[in-house]
Amino acid sequence: MAGEEADGHKFRWIIPSMIFSVFSLEAMCNVYGGQIFGNNWKNFESTSIIGKVILVSGQLGHEPDFSAQPWQTIQE
Repeated sequence: MAGEEADGHKFRWIIPSMIFSVFSLEAMCNVYGGQIFGNNWKNFESTSIIGKVILVSGQLGHEPDFSAQPWQTIQE
């Protein structure tokens, strides 16, 4: 479908895809955060998606580089 549309109309397919990707990333952070932090994770549930990524990845020994893909897209 998107291949048949003009270039300007393809944008309407990109936004939902990006939104679902961010929701998926947040869900993974919530799952791993709940496992890592236990009952204390409820204190971080209202944290931004970037904050959750930093918290969880820090506990797993990984530092995300928000100046490079794929993390750069999330910060925008």
